[in-house]
Amino acid sequence: MVDEEQCHRLVALGQLADDLERVGRGSGADDAVVVRVPRAQVALDSGARNPGTYTFKWNGAGAAEGRWTFRVTARDDLGRSSAVERPFSLNSTLQGLSVSGSKVTAQLARPASLTIRLERSGTVLRTLLKSQENAGPTSVTWDGRLDGGLRASRGSYVVRAVATNQVGTAELTATIRRR
Repeated sequence: MVDEEQCHRLVALGQLADDLERVGRGSGADDAVVVRVPRAQVALDSGARNPGTYTFKWNGAGAAEGRWTFRVTARDDLGRSSAVERPFSLNSTLQGLSVSGSKVTAQLARPASLTIRLERSGTVLRTLLKSQENAGPTSVTWDGRLDGGLRASRGSYVVRAVATNQVGTAELTATIRRR
């Protein structure tokens, strides 16, 4: 599942349409197929709007995993059109990340290449795990040390798990504390 929030701003009176498309593969290796999501499945914004900022939230419920594109198109009162696209992926491979003391557990829904890193202020301090893993829980215990064997100072750190497979890449973070 994903909690996707999109925000767009209309600067002049006009018509607005939001659209979600799923990009899949056709029968040939290079055949791109675009599948439109029926509005009955995903309620999106459309119609005449005054200038302003408009937001919609979508949690991915009922949508297939894979690559998607969020597209906003607008036409102002003078008939000029503009469009913005943002690609994203729906991927539930990495279903959970938990920390209990010094034990970090990632839950995979399907096999994936899994990397678990320890970070602080956006800097990777240590890679705790980097391997191909099967579906199910994968655990690693942090010994309180950084790369090079130095003991970590007390405080909070970010644990980042990244799972990559044929669906794409999924990422979760959790906090771990060194006391």
